[in-house]
Amino acid sequence: LALLTAVGVILMGAMLVRERRRLRAEARIRALALTDPLTGLPNRRAFQDELTRAIGLARRTDSTLALLMIDLDHFKEVNDTYGHGQGDVVLVESAKIFRHHTREVDTVCRLGSDEFALVVRADDALAATQAVQDVVNALTHPFWIGGQALQTGLTVGLAYAPRDGETGDELTRRAGLALQAAKRHS
Repeated sequence: LALLTAVGVILMGAMLVRERRRLRAEARIRALALTDPLTGLPNRRAFQDELTRAIGLARRTDSTLALLMIDLDHFKEVNDTYGHGQGDVVLVESAKIFRHHTREVDTVCRLGSDEFALVVRADDALAATQAVQDVVNALTHPFWIGGQALQTGLTVGLAYAPRDGETGDELTRRAGLALQAAKRHS
């Protein structure tokens, strides 16, 4: 009987170890599915989930949410002139700057190519605008590639919830339209 109990304990322990490994593997797969592999930022899918959560929180707390759609200017020229490897460096460095200059309550995501999104949470529109300005100012500094200063610049489309939309789709569409308008005027 003691031998059977010991075998049972060993089998249960092995099953628990296997289950823990399986759960860790599933968590890793989920994380990879929601992360941009180059920058380590949340990807488009994670952005949509985060935006929906942030809009709900803004609605419940009667606060403001700003959505920035950000496009790095002249990025095609960086890739064409310096190569895609250096273009990747610009994207990674941009992601680092975003992370460094956003607050813990804000979320920055890479949507694809040279397009990023930033979800800014604030008590009011003035605080949101200041947070937005801080990020934009941080990204106006040049990148250094091969000892050469490279100024990419930014184009930003901005929309506020609830003023410009009450759903993620509405807000994304409005910020996207604002980004397109800003590109036409730059």
